[in-house]
Amino acid sequence: MTEFLTYDVFTQHKLCGNPLAIIPNAKRMSDTEMLNITQEFNLSETIFIYPKQDGAYEVRIFTPAQELPFAGHPTIGASIAIARDEKGSEFTGKHHVNLIEKAGAVAVSLDLNSNGCDYAEFIAPQIPKSCNVAISFDQVAEILSLNAADIGFDDYLPDQFDGGVPFYSFPIRNRAALANIKINTLAVEKYIKGKFHRAFHCFTNDIDDGVDFATRMFSLDLGMNEDPATGSAATSFAGAIASYAALGDKEHKFTLDQGVDMGRPSEIYLTIVMQNGKINQVRIGGYAVPYSKGSLL
Repeated sequence: MTEFLTYDVFTQHKLCGNPLAIIPNAKRMSDTEMLNITQEFNLSETIFIYPKQDGAYEVRIFTPAQELPFAGHPTIGASIAIARDEKGSEFTGKHHVNLIEKAGAVAVSLDLNSNGCDYAEFIAPQIPKSCNVAISFDQVAEILSLNAADIGFDDYLPDQFDGGVPFYSFPIRNRAALANIKINTLAVEKYIKGKFHRAFHCFTNDIDDGVDFATRMFSLDLGMNEDPATGSAATSFAGAIASYAALGDKEHKFTLDQGVDMGRPSEIYLTIVMQNGKINQVRIGGYAVPYSKGSLL
């Protein structure tokens, strides 16, 4: 019998954040079997954790559409589930977990709390880089069903960055425009070439509740229309911040909200370490809470 867990990730509250299905102690199975299980859960991602070997856990991450080389909320949720399995439900304190994802090794630091709400932070396996795409404000506005005046703020420009998974980075003038986004699939087909590149991370700094950026993420390829919390998108977004916000050589911390417009509010903690004018390290952090467990028959 195959056991499973579900966690709500990037939140301190159940039924918020991004739900995740976890298959611990997974047996080796075909890609088709793992994809079928993922489609049955019908969550944005399911992560399969193989038994620990040489101090690390190999994992496989699937959306209902495809396998991903790297994803943030499965990394956070799986690491917390592993840590609780290793340390027990009553343990309070620091712990470390090492994962092997398709994109590379991921080191995760954890702060475990006895109240059932645990925190994890990982070092992104890749430094985000610009994909050097050319896309205009008018094209972005058409894709998002907004006006051209709604696109852009400060020095931010539409771009695409890849920090393990590529995401378009679209700056939005204000929170009202962010809430009004509706993806125009005909415009996407007209302007975006190449499947599995049609993921759009939209953000604004028009927010005053202790959050640095309000964000939304839409995808036509990852098996969901909108995602309530996307750590891999936050990793790629670090490239946009470093490129357009003129960060100095030090550690910079940002809080991102996501999922608010879906009724699944989430908080992602992004740290960018700059050295010699370039990104030296990206870290993604967040809380997660267990929600359910059971068996696949």
